[in-house]
Amino acid sequence: AWRFDDLPADISSFSLVLGIIIVETLEKLGIHGVRLKWPNDLYFGRAKLGGLLTEVIGEPQGESYVIAGIGINVAMPETARSQIDQEITDLCSVGTAPGFSRNRLVAALINSMCEHIPTYALKGAKAFLERWPAYDICKGQSVRLLMARNTVQGVALGIDAQGRLLLKTERGVEAFISGEISLRFNS
Repeated sequence: AWRFDDLPADISSFSLVLGIIIVETLEKLGIHGVRLKWPNDLYFGRAKLGGLLTEVIGEPQGESYVIAGIGINVAMPETARSQIDQEITDLCSVGTAPGFSRNRLVAALINSMCEHIPTYALKGAKAFLERWPAYDICKGQSVRLLMARNTVQGVALGIDAQGRLLLKTERGVEAFISGEISLRFNS
């Protein structure tokens, strides 16, 4: 949980900021090659490594809290893998640095968030989102964006300065603030 005196205007981009912080923390731990799938999934190659969810509690003007749930597969047993209907991986499978442990991972993530979230609170998401293209697994891919009442198909073009997904659709380039991407890699 993180407490904000006033909720940042670009709070809808917070999960993207956290994703960047997580990937960069993993890199500092010697785990390279993790990518982000808008808005909140971690991938290694074509396999899902984890994800994150955020929830805001409070009022836009005044004290608010953002609760972040982060799930990263560290050592996934084969019995669990067989029950999941998509390709997944874990940190032990992608190769971890000597001395790696869950405790070290959690400590590194907490320290990184304590270091970077105050910057986000002061300056906003812009400085972080500029780094998104280096980690974007969707850019150039054909995707389906699933929303509450409809589905939009298109080619992912990245994100804009507000963290909205840009899709090239039959209607042109459209920006989306929420939804879930279904990504199927071309062979």
